[in-house]
Amino acid sequence: SDKTLLNPMKSNTSNREVIRAFKRSQRIHQVRIRSREQGTVPLDEVREYYASVFKSERIPAECAPVIPDDTEASVLSPQIIALAIKKYPSHKSCGPDGIHTNLLKCLLKSDSFLYLLTSMFNLFYKYGTTPSRWNLSMLHLLPKDRTEPYADKTRPIALTMILRRIFEKVYPPVVNSSPLRSFSQ
Repeated sequence: SDKTLLNPMKSNTSNREVIRAFKRSQRIHQVRIRSREQGTVPLDEVREYYASVFKSERIPAECAPVIPDDTEASVLSPQIIALAIKKYPSHKSCGPDGIHTNLLKCLLKSDSFLYLLTSMFNLFYKYGTTPSRWNLSMLHLLPKDRTEPYADKTRPIALTMILRRIFEKVYPPVVNSSPLRSFSQ
């Protein structure tokens, strides 16, 4: 019951159960974002506000990392990828793809799945690109204060694709030990 949250030190409630109960309470008492200006749609105001907050220049295509042809293509091993999946927390939410880490952990039992995933990740590494779909995320706006549900008083949380998250876990160690061209060149 939610009463255990009042004094978790006196209960046998795990952190995972406390987090789950907190998320459930947030869904029940959800606050809708409102516009500050009359006649403005909240979504337009949110878009405008966060577009100004997160202004960025796109990286030119010529600055994308390129791996020389003589570099070995298979820098990521199935063991590295399997370890990243096994270590990824099961309580994290899935992203827009709807794939949960528990599914990936089950699929690890299939050698062909791990082989295909490793081959795919190595191709992404070799050519310095990933699927454009991986650049999509689900954005959730959490109000900082329930009494002020406006765009500039929210904290955004973005959920990305789970395969992107796993790729990002295995990619940095490989980049640090490889002859990739620097973005500044």
